[in-house]
Amino acid sequence: APSVWSDSQTIQWTDASNARPYSFFYSSDFSTYQNIISNVVGTSQPWDTNSVVDGTYKVKVTNSLSEFAISDTFTVDNTAPIVIAPANITQEATGPFTTVVLGTASATDNLGPVPVVTDDAAINFPSGFPVGIHTVTYTATDWAGNVGTATQTVTVTDLTAPVIAPHGDENVFAASRTLVDRLSAGESRDIYFTWPTPFAAAPAVVTILPRLSAFRP
Repeated sequence: APSVWSDSQTIQWTDASNARPYSFFYSSDFSTYQNIISNVVGTSQPWDTNSVVDGTYKVKVTNSLSEFAISDTFTVDNTAPIVIAPANITQEATGPFTTVVLGTASATDNLGPVPVVTDDAAINFPSGFPVGIHTVTYTATDWAGNVGTATQTVTVTDLTAPVIAPHGDENVFAASRTLVDRLSAGESRDIYFTWPTPFAAAPAVVTILPRLSAFRP
């Protein structure tokens, strides 16, 4: 079966005639061969496949006696997959860590099968996403080892006001206060509860705490 080459490769051959030097060629149509290098005295030669476009090739080595050997077909693939991340997400927090449905990423590749896409959310956010802006990286590796990535931004907001819960059988208390310095005998004063908004009905229980001062009678 054809092999896949990526980046720099080393071509090796044997020669019973030992007729050095050698010349090295490549072809994409398997009939016309382009010279890469000549006067090679060893029996191996590195070749940077980035010098050719992605595709299917054969290589040929010739010796000084015009004898030659041609390789099997192989595929050059130096192009990384294209990864498409899901759309960015903004979600309101549900607690210290929020579960977010990220969506599905996809990838395409110019050669070979469609690569599998993975993400780093499970590693970086195993318990969910805290409040803030976070980046999820999606990665796909093709059959030649080329790596493509894409990112998604996950924003977890906290725009919900806190809720004051009742204490036992009592009603919710108000955090505001009205200060009354002095009340003479028989005098009355209205007290208004105004936080966070005025109550729709009068509170069932009002607790009045005296303001004590060591400097007042």
